[in-house]
Amino acid sequence: MGEKLVTYKRILITGGSGLIAGRMAQRLAGAGCFVKLGTRSSETFRLKEPSVDVFLIDWADDRGLRALCQGVDVIVNAMGMNANDCIKDPVGALTTNGVYTTRLLQAAVVSGVRRFIQLSTAHVYSSSLSGTITEMTCTTNPHPYASSHLAAEMALLWAAQRGGIEVAVMRLSNAFGRPVNSESPCWTLLVNELCRQAVELRVLRLRSSGVQHRDFVPMSKVCELISYACLVKSIEELKVRPKDPPVFNVGSGFSMSVREMAELIQERCQAVLGYRVELKSPETCPNECVTSLRFLSETLRVPLRIELTDFISEVDELLIFCRASFVPQEPG
Repeated sequence: MGEKLVTYKRILITGGSGLIAGRMAQRLAGAGCFVKLGTRSSETFRLKEPSVDVFLIDWADDRGLRALCQGVDVIVNAMGMNANDCIKDPVGALTTNGVYTTRLLQAAVVSGVRRFIQLSTAHVYSSSLSGTITEMTCTTNPHPYASSHLAAEMALLWAAQRGGIEVAVMRLSNAFGRPVNSESPCWTLLVNELCRQAVELRVLRLRSSGVQHRDFVPMSKVCELISYACLVKSIEELKVRPKDPPVFNVGSGFSMSVREMAELIQERCQAVLGYRVELKSPETCPNECVTSLRFLSETLRVPLRIELTDFISEVDELLIFCRASFVPQEPG
């Protein structure tokens, strides 16, 4: 990602209280961009960076959305309902993830925004990811979380065909990392949850035997790619082939088991926090199937280059953050 970048200074990021939005705001502000951080919640924290302004969003107010988009070069849409909430409220999932995204897209086009980057999910492919998955793999998951994200993707791809705005859809695998605020709703993410357990409970409890494989990706590398997508001269420069749709899988390209990740956290807890935590998990079932996973990109010209050191540094940062943010619970 060493190409000369265009000077897009004005970035709107939605999903302001979330993990990705907070980290992206910090990174882009540090790169000299002026950032608007949009949120639905009045409780959203305010970042210390002077070049980040927080705005409340009324997603039903088209005029307000157009006003928010005025003077913006690039939108990073990190807003959306999580998987558990989507199960509880499928209509709300489609409204939030699909309709609200389309409203923002329309406002962006009318307001002259140059580029719209949509953060989607690897789960559009399947509820249980396995085998080799690329952008050419069929999207077959009917789960409300996946289908509502796919509805948003279709709106963006239609806009890209019509012209007038550049779009990029980023399908993220299992991202993890340090939030900018402990109130960020990121503690249901497996790695984040385990690091918090290491501080609060002094034990790592898995809900399964841990043989399942996932493609984990450090948040620092996710932010690196999204920042590049914000600032590069054209989305075409991200693509391997000009005719490829602007849809990109974002993952590490290799997988590890849940247990292997828990053991890495266990090891880093000893190294960083100075104590070893116990790892507990249910027994492996006799008929439990272990499937491999390769989450790859065939369309991204600048794939993430991730080493073991990237995993270690992200876990270390997260453990240090948890130690500073959470109080160990009394045993019993």
